[in-house]
Amino acid sequence: MASVWQELRGELALILLFSMGFLLFRLLTQHNWFQPGLKEQKFLKFLKEEGQPKRAAKRRGSESSKYSYLQRIRKAIEKQSLKDALSSIASMHYAEYAVPGSCLASLLQLASSKSSALAGVEALRQLPRGVFSAENVVTLAQYAANVGHASLVRQVHAIATEAGLELSNAACEALLRGYAVTGDSNAVQAFKELRPWQPSESFLASVVPLCAESRSVCLAEHLVEYSRQHYSLSLPVYAALIKVYTHSKMWDKACSLHETMAKEGLSPDAAIYGALIKAAVESGRSDLAKQLFQDSSNPDVLNYMSMIRSAGRESDVAKALHLLGEYEKSTQTVEPSAYNCALEVCVAAGDKVAAKSLLSRMEKGGHVDVVSYNTYMKLLHASGAAPEVRELVFAMRSRGIEPSIVTYNSMIKEAARNGIKEAWKFVEDMEHSGVKPDAFTCSILMAAIKHAPSSEAVDKIMHLMERNSVLPDEVLLNCMLDVCVRLGEPARLRKVLQCRASTVPSPHSCATLIRAYGHAQQLDQAWVMWRKLSTDSRANEESFVAMVQACLASQDLPAAVKVFGEMHDQLSKFPRSSIAFSLTVKTALHLKQVDLAMTLYGKIREIISMGPVTYNSLIDAVIRDGQLDTGMGLYKDMVQQDVAPDLITYSILIKGHASSGNMEAALSLLRQMQSRGIAPDAILFNSILNGSAQNGQRALTEKVLEDMKRAGIPPSNFTLSILVKLYGRCGDLDTALKVTEMYPAQYGFHLNAQVYTCLMSTFISGGSLARAFQVYRKMVSAGCAPDAKVYETILSGCLRYGEPECAAQVLKDLRPELKKHRLKQDLLESVVGMARRRGRPDLATEMSECLKGRAERELRESKR
Repeated sequence: MASVWQELRGELALILLFSMGFLLFRLLTQHNWFQPGLKEQKFLKFLKEEGQPKRAAKRRGSESSKYSYLQRIRKAIEKQSLKDALSSIASMHYAEYAVPGSCLASLLQLASSKSSALAGVEALRQLPRGVFSAENVVTLAQYAANVGHASLVRQVHAIATEAGLELSNAACEALLRGYAVTGDSNAVQAFKELRPWQPSESFLASVVPLCAESRSVCLAEHLVEYSRQHYSLSLPVYAALIKVYTHSKMWDKACSLHETMAKEGLSPDAAIYGALIKAAVESGRSDLAKQLFQDSSNPDVLNYMSMIRSAGRESDVAKALHLLGEYEKSTQTVEPSAYNCALEVCVAAGDKVAAKSLLSRMEKGGHVDVVSYNTYMKLLHASGAAPEVRELVFAMRSRGIEPSIVTYNSMIKEAARNGIKEAWKFVEDMEHSGVKPDAFTCSILMAAIKHAPSSEAVDKIMHLMERNSVLPDEVLLNCMLDVCVRLGEPARLRKVLQCRASTVPSPHSCATLIRAYGHAQQLDQAWVMWRKLSTDSRANEESFVAMVQACLASQDLPAAVKVFGEMHDQLSKFPRSSIAFSLTVKTALHLKQVDLAMTLYGKIREIISMGPVTYNSLIDAVIRDGQLDTGMGLYKDMVQQDVAPDLITYSILIKGHASSGNMEAALSLLRQMQSRGIAPDAILFNSILNGSAQNGQRALTEKVLEDMKRAGIPPSNFTLSILVKLYGRCGDLDTALKVTEMYPAQYGFHLNAQVYTCLMSTFISGGSLARAFQVYRKMVSAGCAPDAKVYETILSGCLRYGEPECAAQVLKDLRPELKKHRLKQDLLESVVGMARRRGRPDLATEMSECLKGRAERELRESKR
């Protein structure tokens, strides 16, 4: 009895052990507490070896359990939880359920929406290989084709290969369709990798047309050649290849198929004849077009229209009208499109008489529609016949044909050339007639204010869009962003950026958006778009320059340097990279971070091709920053790189040396410049004159002045101001006065306020207020209006030498100009006080009366 109980206890213990193990496994997998790794896989193997296959089979047969897994996957996708979706799919697989391809496609879509298509592929690669099956490859390839992502199709193919799947016919067909639709450049090689699979003739005939939209000419030609080797080519295959060629605008290749078909004894049908005639017309082979037109036993309206367009290419209006007449005789029911085609030929040729005659004929025969009037309107716009346009609109309405959106847009576009106000008149008429403006209408209006934008004009267009529920397309959004960037209003830019559609923009639009985000002070959003472009390998020169501009607009110079670093290997391929660097240098000077610009220069100088403009920007920046030696080093780099220094280069360097007092180096550079055949200009000579004058080098200054005159460059008012200051420092007041009288008479110009001010200041400093006052009186009599600086200079002299009479005369002259000039209040009060101290209370009272109006005005302004 005891042995029986011992055996029973052993069996019960064994049953209990297996039950606990099974319950533990079920608990872990159902609640997603772990994703099976190596140890868990060993545990699964152990369960199978110990008799669990029967229970696993029972579990697989449970539809409710399978549904629960699908529900968990669906909820994870809805919550956009990539981690939960991955874990749930893996759990379903480890529970030995087949994962539907729709779940994998949803996972791919989720991961791609969060980052990029490649991120979606990486998510798939995290799943166990056993998840994938030939059926799943079909679904994934179809998804990749639908979203139009070539690299996605390629990655699905790679995953299937890595998983060691034996692809079914359906899987191979789905992959090839994906390659054809997305236009993968490696599609031919991918097709070869699908062998030994052999596609059927009917399948090939259905795939070749898919290459048309994607312009996959190489794949289409390869498939046709494959079909030729394994089957006999049929008309549908030729028709498909002609379609591919015409979509790719390879008209000559399309025409060559006519001869190939003739050699193989194939007779084109009406559709192929129409396509070949169009190709012949587009390629300029009018003789072939005529032959094909004659060979087609019963040409239809499309064939006639192709021949009419052929006549239009030759500007042969008579021939086009003759063909139209033949078409009228060949059929009882004439298509209005044929008349419109002939009318388009007349308009394109600028034959107003023929166009007007044909339009009248169409009106009499009842073959006119809104397209007819829109076509004729192009001719009126081109000839500037605005009154006739209004008459044409009236004629349309009298026939019960209301102007369409195309009609109004053409009128608005033409009116916008004469001003935005004229364009708005047509917009108002458009809305009054019940025709809603579209994105193109708003694009025209935005483009009209592009070069002179204002907040009011932009708001008016925005209100028009809101009023008519206009959704901005890519073109309109780009126009809006461009105008708002020019306005320089970050808040408005941010509002416009919120209108952006969720669709994937083109590379050009991406660049516009990146630039706009930078000006809107949303650099983080610019980085998001830049990262997406970089990840998808879509970053190009335009987006690179835009990203640099975005960083600079946000005054984040280190970020701009980072963008240069990320595109380091491609900078040599970008001609505009030097422009981006020049912009970076200017911003570095503004932000006083010139050292950062020099660091960037050291990294890219061997990569990008820098011209004089780029070097000049950098040299100017470092010299303004006080780094004259660095500027000379850049000058040497410039010469070593065979970049010829120009006048601007030498002007910057010479001015830098002259300002620092190193006249020897400045003159040495001047001689180098002249030896290169570069003639100095007035600005350069004045820079040297100013440098030598500031150092008190009179002889050198006069020598440079003589060189300047010999070079045929006349002295200017700026030159005179330099000379007056020089002679004033030297105490030679007579020569200072002499040059201001001699050079204007000799070179035919009048002294300006700056020279008069310098001369008065020189006399005052030299102890001769009387001569300074004479200069002041001469200035007034010469009709040169004194500015605030002139009045302050002469009044300061009066105050310095205690001359209340002169000061009173100046204030009397100043009284009518007090409203215009804002002189220093303490100076005016000091002058009045000086008159009282000098025993002239009468003059002090007179001065106070002169200043009374100013005080009252300032009091009123302070109260406001």
